[in-house]
Amino acid sequence: LFVVTWISSLGSPLLFWVAYRHEQHIVLATLSLCTVMAYLPWKRGTLCNLWQSLFNIPHYRLYRKFQILCEQELPPASPSHTFYAVHTHGAFCLGWSALVCSPFMESVQFCFAPALYWSPFFRLFSRCVGNPGSADKASMKKAMQRGQNLALPPGGFEEATLTDTTQDRVFIKRRTGFIKLCLQHGYRVRPVYCFGENKTFANIQGAWNFRLWLNRLGLPAILVWGTWYCPLLPRHDFDFLVLMGAPIELPQIANPTAAEVKKYHDQYIQALTNIYDTYKEQVYGTEKGSKDCKLQVW
Repeated sequence: LFVVTWISSLGSPLLFWVAYRHEQHIVLATLSLCTVMAYLPWKRGTLCNLWQSLFNIPHYRLYRKFQILCEQELPPASPSHTFYAVHTHGAFCLGWSALVCSPFMESVQFCFAPALYWSPFFRLFSRCVGNPGSADKASMKKAMQRGQNLALPPGGFEEATLTDTTQDRVFIKRRTGFIKLCLQHGYRVRPVYCFGENKTFANIQGAWNFRLWLNRLGLPAILVWGTWYCPLLPRHDFDFLVLMGAPIELPQIANPTAAEVKKYHDQYIQALTNIYDTYKEQVYGTEKGSKDCKLQVW
C-alpha cells in the first residue's frame, strides 16, 4: 500500500486529467475530495489511529522476523531536540515507513521529499498514519526553531540507487547539511540503520556516474523487482531489524566552520558503522560470511 500510494501520488495530475477527459465524475469527485482533505488543517483522531494500527500489522507479519530496537531510551513523547537519521533508503523506504506509523514515534516529524509531501494522495495517506513534513531546508529550519523532533533519510535518491541485495551501502560522505543544521540548533543525532532493507527489492547495478548524476537532478534511477510474482511486493524471506542507535550529543554552534561540521560528521559515520558492526551477526548470523560483512560508505 505504501508503494502504490507513493507511485500513484506522483502520477496524480495524470489521474485527474484522465478522469476529466473520460467524464468519470465519481472518480473526479473522489480525487478532488482527497486533495481537499490532504491540505485542510485537521488533527489525527480515533479513525487515524485505527488506520495506523492496520498499516503497521504487515510489517510484523510479512517478514520472517521484524523488530524495532533502541540502544537506549525510546523516543520521548515531547519535543527533545533530537534528529533521527535513517539508513538505508532502499528502493521504497520500508523500514522508514514502519517508523512513520509506529505509535512511539508520534513526537517525531518525518521529513519527506517536497514532491511527495505536497502531492495530495501521499500527503493525505502520511497524515493518517503519522506526522509528515517537508524535507526542504526552510521547513526543517522552522521546525528546529520549535525544538521539533525530526527524522530524515539523508542518503536520499542516491542511497536508493546504490541498493543491492548482496551489499550493505550508505550514501553519506557528501551529506553534511543535516549535521550543520543540528549544530546550529543544538540538536542531538540518533543514527538508525534498517538491516534487511536492501533485500526487499533487487535493483540493477552499475552505470553509477550516470545514475548518480540523474539523482542530483532530482530524478530516481532505480530499476527494481520484488517478489517473482509481483514486482511491487517486497521480498520477505529474511529478518528485518530497525536499529535505533544511542544519541550523539552535539554542541550548539551558531555558525559552525567547515572543519567543525566535518569533525561531527565523521563522528556520525563512525557511530553508524559501529551500529552495523555490532548487530550484523545478530541479523545475518545464519548467513555465510556475515562476520566479514562490511558497510560500504559512499
